[in-house]
Amino acid sequence: METRTEPTAPIRPIPASPPAPAPAPPPLWVTATCSLFSAAVAEVAVYPIDSVKTWLQVSSRVAESNLGVIGKIRTVVIASVKRGGVGAFFQGASLSVTRNALSTMLVMGFQRPVTAYATQFGAPPLLNKVLISASLSVLANSLLIPLETLKIRMQADGRLDLLDRRYTSPVDSLRAFVSKNGVVPLWTGALPTYLRSAVWWGVSVPVYTEAKRALVCDYGLSDTTPVHIAAGITSGLTATIASHPADLVKTRMQNQSRQRPLYAGPLDCLVTVARTDGVLTLWRGLLPRYARLGPWQLIFFVVFEQSLVLTHGSTYAVS
Repeated sequence: METRTEPTAPIRPIPASPPAPAPAPPPLWVTATCSLFSAAVAEVAVYPIDSVKTWLQVSSRVAESNLGVIGKIRTVVIASVKRGGVGAFFQGASLSVTRNALSTMLVMGFQRPVTAYATQFGAPPLLNKVLISASLSVLANSLLIPLETLKIRMQADGRLDLLDRRYTSPVDSLRAFVSKNGVVPLWTGALPTYLRSAVWWGVSVPVYTEAKRALVCDYGLSDTTPVHIAAGITSGLTATIASHPADLVKTRMQNQSRQRPLYAGPLDCLVTVARTDGVLTLWRGLLPRYARLGPWQLIFFVVFEQSLVLTHGSTYAVS
């Protein structure tokens, strides 16, 4: 008896699932809020290091000594703590937190949507990112430079005895400064501040996103905290080196006496310092500044990325 076999239907391959769509970038208000919060956290954490950097830049006697970098740092720290106590490290901190949080919010909040819009007109995305980050920082600092001017003066006061300080609080510093110098001098050092800020953000944001893109896309690493740390440290190092001469000029101009100014302008300050003390003096205080900005970048980007994950479920877009 013949056995009949039923024809079997051809096995059809199961269609592959379409790739999961990339998560939508966070809305502007989420990015802005997370960057505001993250910048405030980072600024509070590293402000004492910024105070040491300012003390080194305004202390000519220590700067001209034969002490090494560590010796100079030890000298200004011991002298400042003896005169003003531990609180000397936080003179002007509220001004610095306000300025940095607001300026960071503007740059990080608007950089991605503005860059995406500008790229539609055919300009290279990386160039757009550099120019837009720099422009947004200049716009923010146009309004916030007075806070930086007062902060520098209060930081310089931190190394003095309590009775010798010029100001007792941020409000007192504003009142005393305006009554003695007027309103316009609050923008003293505006040009080097614009330049420092433009260089800093024009370098740090593109370097961070490009370093993150390389680690994730080229090396196949996960977009997680170790990548954010590596990209943040790389970003902070390059931006610190590039912007430090403008930072030194800004500090010296904002701390000089209005009645007997040492420098006629930013260019005169730059040339005078380089001619008198040598070109390498323009990078004086680089180590403590990077000791501040390296951790600042690390803390900011780690907190920022984690804030975005918690509030929106995605990290900062690198496009």
